[in-house]
Amino acid sequence: MTGKILRIDYKAMRREEQHSFHDRVLQIVLNTCGKCGKAYERFEAAAIAFDKQLADKALAPSLSLVELDTIADNAWSSLYLQIRASLVHPRQSVRDAAEKVNDIFSKTPNPTALNYDEEYGALRTLLSQLATLDTETLKAALVDEHIQALQTAVEDFVTASTSKVDALSKKQTGIIKAISDECFKAWQDLAKYLELMVSLDALPGASDAIDQLNTMNTTIKRRLDARKSNKAEDAIANVVEG
Repeated sequence: MTGKILRIDYKAMRREEQHSFHDRVLQIVLNTCGKCGKAYERFEAAAIAFDKQLADKALAPSLSLVELDTIADNAWSSLYLQIRASLVHPRQSVRDAAEKVNDIFSKTPNPTALNYDEEYGALRTLLSQLATLDTETLKAALVDEHIQALQTAVEDFVTASTSKVDALSKKQTGIIKAISDECFKAWQDLAKYLELMVSLDALPGASDAIDQLNTMNTTIKRRLDARKSNKAEDAIANVVEG
């Protein structure tokens, strides 16, 4: 038994996985604690809004943009993590090269939470600045493949967003991302509320809720980690179920 809820990389989940995650959280908390206050109500309202938008047939053309944006967001995160790792690499040559890359990369704040126009403007500027470094430096810093993956993801998104089909749905796709962010914030607040209730021994069932949430989150984290390392892509249909 623990009074803390294991945090997971919510944004690494696919949209349908986030939907299932919301449902499971609501079910677990309802079964153990009931509708326990404003934190639960806020998360429930956000989950309902997310479900409504995701199921809206009018948004169907923009689902391709949602997935392409997720790929680009993940590519940026992967590049960020590789730079951090290279900066503390055992080989001095890798660290020196990574410093040059980081001098450029660190000047652009994380753009993945911005609206699409700002995000992809920032990413394209970042890529153009990184392109001023010679190929050998990028290879020495172990980031060349990560930069290429980000370049491809950005190009794919920009191509899709400027197409005739997706131009109309660009704003709608941004709505889904905004609602997903709201669900994430509401989830964080609910988790903190449950932890507080356990620490104060003020809510019957809160400890059971945390135990069940941690069991679920442990499975999700393991499968997301496996996906990230490209070891189980074909085996994962839904990280929440099963």
